[in-house]
Amino acid sequence: WFITFFLENSYVPSFLSEGEKIEPQPSTGKAAMKSIFFGSTMVRIASLSRSEENKLLDSGCIAPWVCDAPFASLDEANISSMAKVILDHEGQLIVFANAFQYRVGFRSELDASGKLGKQYIIKRNIVGKPPKEVSTKVKINNKDVNTIEKSDKKYPYSTIKRI
Repeated sequence: WFITFFLENSYVPSFLSEGEKIEPQPSTGKAAMKSIFFGSTMVRIASLSRSEENKLLDSGCIAPWVCDAPFASLDEANISSMAKVILDHEGQLIVFANAFQYRVGFRSELDASGKLGKQYIIKRNIVGKPPKEVSTKVKINNKDVNTIEKSDKKYPYSTIKRI
């Protein structure tokens, strides 16, 4: 696969195999990978242009790169690959991932890169007891972390807790 800006006046990359001129309809996984590649490239271009003297592009602002569920439609084989692309980012990075995606690929890439920073979990505070069939604990860093707690108010709400 390679990425090209093939269509005239298009700023959206296309995934093309050799000899193709039109991108076939991508699967949801391919579309997610395309978004990750595109996002990563745009962040890199903006940060590289900051040091240029003759700027073609405005460098933009320095801000965190927030990836909300970037692995949601990827299989296990592609989670690690896309984690490498995301973790190549040099600035502040915020990634929302569920426990499964974190375990099967993202955590190992975080460990290998040495870029594991602060970790947080969203805890749901509910009124009453959670249904028995609902698992309320996830294993993070070899610790069981409860994700659902009983609300101390008369209404449900969520809190963000540092792990």
